Amino acid sequence: MALAVSDSHQFWGRGRKLFNCSYAFPGERGNIDPRLTQLNDSKPLRRESENWFRNYMPPVLMDWRIGGESCSRAQQSRSTYVCADNSECVDFGSDAHGYNCRCFQGFQGNPYLPYGCQVQMHCCLAFEVPLLVYEYVPNGTLFDLIHQSQLPISWNMRIKIAADIAGAVAYLHFASSVPIYHRDIKSTNILMDEKYVVKVSDFGTSKFVAVDQTHLTTLVKGTFGYLDPEYFQTSQYTDKGDVYSFGVILVELLTGQRAISLDVSQERNLSTRFLACMEANNLDAIIDTQVSKQAKIEEVIEFARLAKRCLNITGRMRPNMKEVARELESLSVSQLSANVTHAIEEANMYEAKSVLVPNIDYTGTSGDSVASTSDAHPLMSTKF
Repeated sequence: MALAVSDSHQFWGRGRKLFNCSYAFPGERGNIDPRLTQLNDSKPLRRESENWFRNYMPPVLMDWRIGGESCSRAQQSRSTYVCADNSECVDFGSDAHGYNCRCFQGFQGNPYLPYGCQVQMHCCLAFEVPLLVYEYVPNGTLFDLIHQSQLPISWNMRIKIAADIAGAVAYLHFASSVPIYHRDIKSTNILMDEKYVVKVSDFGTSKFVAVDQTHLTTLVKGTFGYLDPEYFQTSQYTDKGDVYSFGVILVELLTGQRAISLDVSQERNLSTRFLACMEANNLDAIIDTQVSKQAKIEEVIEFARLAKRCLNITGRMRPNMKEVARELESLSVSQLSANVTHAIEEANMYEAKSVLVPNIDYTGTSGDSVASTSDAHPLMSTKF
């Protein structure tokens, strides 16, 4: 059987008229629709190509897949699982092992690269002023979820949301072809889709930055409560301004409180109250009760310390967003690993009890238990 490798990059390559992607595969000679290599040759073909290409399945003789495990099994090992953020795993097929990755609906890009799947946006030119059109997001904003929703937010979910936002902003700063400073990161600008996957929005005040440019000198713009105090004083905006604003979001997720309190009887700025609690080693006075019930002390402290570093009054002392994203991803992975281990241990314990414990009523007595100081105030004795 004669095989021909069809590479239509000359027609599909970046900058060409119709398709900005490339895909090569072995196919049977004479059995491939010739339109695959004539995608840009005629106006009639261009008119029909979109519908035709969407429905056409070329007879591929050989394709590729990752590993020999199903998605459910591959996802248990974060060290070898290759689907990156904002992507999902797809089993290769019922008759073959392995899996592929694809971007979530509404995202596009390479699902195998860190931050490779990015929000898919469209531009509407029907009006005098072009409009940027997003997909519909049914779960509103992060602000709605934290402050107005009756849905309890699990600790796992808070870490996942924080890690996803950090990854998106890190992409803007370091991975996009031209670095972008968002300049208005806040919970109302974080959209939540039907699966609570975050989408950073509202780039109205964003600025492109030259690779060798260290800061922007601009009129001060931003939102009170999220605004970098260093930028407010100097009018010089750096990437660390986005870091500060993101730090406020971390505190919102940790405390469940608004960036600016409506209660005039207390310090209205959430960041100021949070830092004061950190200095007084009294973090449990401000964290959300849901967090204190669900989260491990070590995880809360790690999360809070990262927020404190992001809120440093001096910009150069803050971590950059790539470092922030890395720390949150590490926290998310370690938490997932701990949850899996705990589930396995529970399953093994149940199985052992089923085998070893006969149907006998064991009774006994024990002394009174006394709550320790660390149980009563789990976060007050820790130095920050």
